Amino acid sequence: MGKVDLTPKAHVLHSFMNTRILWHNALAELIDNSYDHGQANSVEIVIEDNVVKIKDDGRGVSDVTSCFRYGDHRVSGKEGISKYGVGAKDVWLAFCNTMKVITVRDGIKTVAEADCEKMVAHQTFEMEYPESIAAQDGEIGTVIELHLRGGKKRPSDDVFDKLRWMFTPALKRGFQIIFTRRIGKSITRRPLRPEELPLMTDIVQAEFDVQGKGVKIEIGIVSDGQEMRNGPFWLIREHRIVQSTSLGIKNGYGAKKIGGAIYLKDGWSLAKHKDSLMELVDELSDAIFERIEGVLKKADDIADVFESKALRCDVAEMLNSAINNAETLGGNSKKKQRRDSGDSTGSIAPKNTGRKQKRTRKPKDEDGKYIDDSNGSKVSRKLGRNQIQFDWFHSDGNGVGHVDALGRFVWLNENNKYVATLKHESKKTELALLIAAMISDHHCRHDDNGQSLLAFNYDNFSESFGSIINEFAEVKNEQQAN
Repeated sequence: MGKVDLTPKAHVLHSFMNTRILWHNALAELIDNSYDHGQANSVEIVIEDNVVKIKDDGRGVSDVTSCFRYGDHRVSGKEGISKYGVGAKDVWLAFCNTMKVITVRDGIKTVAEADCEKMVAHQTFEMEYPESIAAQDGEIGTVIELHLRGGKKRPSDDVFDKLRWMFTPALKRGFQIIFTRRIGKSITRRPLRPEELPLMTDIVQAEFDVQGKGVKIEIGIVSDGQEMRNGPFWLIREHRIVQSTSLGIKNGYGAKKIGGAIYLKDGWSLAKHKDSLMELVDELSDAIFERIEGVLKKADDIADVFESKALRCDVAEMLNSAINNAETLGGNSKKKQRRDSGDSTGSIAPKNTGRKQKRTRKPKDEDGKYIDDSNGSKVSRKLGRNQIQFDWFHSDGNGVGHVDALGRFVWLNENNKYVATLKHESKKTELALLIAAMISDHHCRHDDNGQSLLAFNYDNFSESFGSIINEFAEVKNEQQAN
């Protein structure tokens, strides 16, 4: 029997061309390649008309066609986080038809160019052979020219603010990133400056291993008048910040006054675009929490009055009870139980067992106020290991907040008038519904590298959100009964 050739047709490029990549992730991929493989000391990003150029002063590319060929990856003697990404190929197809690469390596200047739309039209993966000539004195590095496809917007100033934060570790080591914008005869150049951690007190500094993988933390209480930008924690791997996260904050503690950095050493696996952690998330969270619980308690006491803590606990309990019910009753859960329709006491009756499970409630006195049963904390902390938590933050925008899937944390923006009103009036059900909507939206739009916030199989917002709010009436009745 012969073999069948399964080489894909060039038309498959259209699916890559429709891939959605954010500009800050795209440019970060190319900067990573310059830093790791090119061993560059500086990168300049130039925007002129519909062309975006990424220029570095590195040692050049040995095989320029690898920048265009899927499945190919540049290999260098330096092992860095760029090994996790795919770089120029994704950026080329996502943003432009034509990409041009000019590189100088060992005194030879090579120019290569390809048009993916022409490849599709001619049903071929072929490109013109690169041209090589002797480089002139002083010519070094690599230039990638992206000729933007119609309808594609150029990077905004916000993109470079994100890059400044993402590459803070590299910038502190002396690496340079320069943003240049050319409009007619006007040229503006902006060197990016590193972000600084705020002044902190009660700092916990520790180094430890999680299943043989090294971690270092520097976490403390943010001083008055200071701001933890993109907090509470920066998750750092080598020369860049992977993401902001609440990893390690659990058991109902707030995150408003806490800040710091988590440094991942060699061996940790990152997601495709180095924007998330791929492994040992729960184990890392537990290890961090074990070391910072004392600081979390002190920061929590400083940040919130009793009423605000009680509100957070009540809303989180209502939310997680509804989510747990929804996951148990549907969504392909292995536990697959059914509620006894005749029971209105807040119990769950596992099918065909005759047994009932009671949810634990925070104790209250005869006036309905919470009793202190938490060894010094004013609010009982009954949230389990994988429960979703939330806290408040201030943002200049009007967004309601954002979801930190890695830390299983939701942040609500107090500058949003609706959020501020719900907090001021202690609208527990409305706050829980708002957070449920944010989680459902995030769940349907992100795969979170297999670490989903919800155990549902639903792939649309209506069913995901509906499965949660369907349980709110019963959870609310349970809370009122208790």
